[in-house]
Amino acid sequence: MEMISGKLLECLLSIFFHFFLFITMKGYNIFFFIPLLFLLLSLHACTSKSKKDMEYVKGWHGKKISLPSESDFLLFGRDSVVYDYSSFPYKIVLVIGKEQCISCKFDVAKWQELIQQVDSITSFKVGFVFVLEPIYQHDVYVMLRSHQFMTPVFIDTNNTFRSMNKISDNDSHVWLLDSNNRIIYIGDPTVNQKINKEYMELVRTNYLFNDK
Repeated sequence: MEMISGKLLECLLSIFFHFFLFITMKGYNIFFFIPLLFLLLSLHACTSKSKKDMEYVKGWHGKKISLPSESDFLLFGRDSVVYDYSSFPYKIVLVIGKEQCISCKFDVAKWQELIQQVDSITSFKVGFVFVLEPIYQHDVYVMLRSHQFMTPVFIDTNNTFRSMNKISDNDSHVWLLDSNNRIIYIGDPTVNQKINKEYMELVRTNYLFNDK
């Protein structure tokens, strides 16, 4: 479905519309053609989403990301610590915008599982940088403390990270950065099994970790 162009779908919809008018004028039963209409609309929606995703990847891939100061991170979202993320050759960055329910966007258990999975394969060559913009900071503390989530997080109450990187939206983002902090892969491996598999394949084949 992703291979069908937008122009082709527009043509198909136009043809269907004129065909629909024709059979209506001829008095044929139109209910037979309703499933076909839904199919065409579904194809159009999938293609539009695919096009949007491709534009997003094209716009962000290769972009250099400015990261917060290592001294601005907080353990459990409350206790100041120095987080030496720069020692990691590669980083997975999660950015979560202002959310009433931050736990709905940040599944701590799944990220803990991913961290363990990546660490076991890369021997701690991948760091995790979490940028959160909570409406209620206490909720972050309760959430992280209850899971004993030991990776420090950056609480961005002033939209500093988005300003530094010229991020205009309030959406969530997940990126894999190289040693120069450039985006080399995009997608959330905790919610998409295909992306998770591709992350792990990159790791297992040493595509990223053959630094000499």
